[in-house]
Amino acid sequence: MNVTKKVILLLLLPFWTFGQSYYPDNRIIVVGEASIDIPADNVVFNIQLKFTDSTDIKVAYSKHKNAENLLVNFLKENGVPNKNITYTPISVGKAMVYNTGKRDIEFGTLQSVSVRLEDVKKYAEFMMKLISAGFTDVNVSFTSSKENDFQDVLIQKAIEVAGKKAEAMAKASKRAIKKILKVSDTGETDSTFIYRDANNFNDMSDMASENNITEIPRTINKRYRVKVVFALK
Repeated sequence: MNVTKKVILLLLLPFWTFGQSYYPDNRIIVVGEASIDIPADNVVFNIQLKFTDSTDIKVAYSKHKNAENLLVNFLKENGVPNKNITYTPISVGKAMVYNTGKRDIEFGTLQSVSVRLEDVKKYAEFMMKLISAGFTDVNVSFTSSKENDFQDVLIQKAIEVAGKKAEAMAKASKRAIKKILKVSDTGETDSTFIYRDANNFNDMSDMASENNITEIPRTINKRYRVKVVFALK
């Protein structure tokens, strides 16, 4: 064998060594999604402190600080530990406002305070206390302290769902699944991969229609969606 033939053989060898390549016709891409309901055991109150004045920023700031002190005392009186309280720095500024066709300058402050209760049964009572104390700009969300415990289960279920869909699609096209080639992960920039962690509550439509402050979501729905690439036989 001359030198030229040896070089050609060495160039071809890697293609024989590493086996079959999977071209688009020999693979199938499927999206699998799984969800799980987790009991809600925490409730978070997001309280907005916002004050304005049309003459002086110091006036708005003074109102804000009074409300801030009132909120701090309120939380202490109700036994909320400091570790369950987070807040943003006070933002101050001015904006143009239109009142009866006239343009004016308005000065304002803004701050967000987050308070977490570790007992959802206290939700209604605490909300009524907040309202009675004058804090009416409040958003509420329910969470679970065990949310991260279910991530592995969700990933496994999502891949299993993708596998069943792939098998059905392959069978319909008179093919068969050989193996998984790729599973998209959060580290990849892939528009087909979506991880949703929204507070989707069971029976939300009923709660919204009743508008009952004593209604407490029993579970939080977590979803996981992943793209899986399968090789076809």
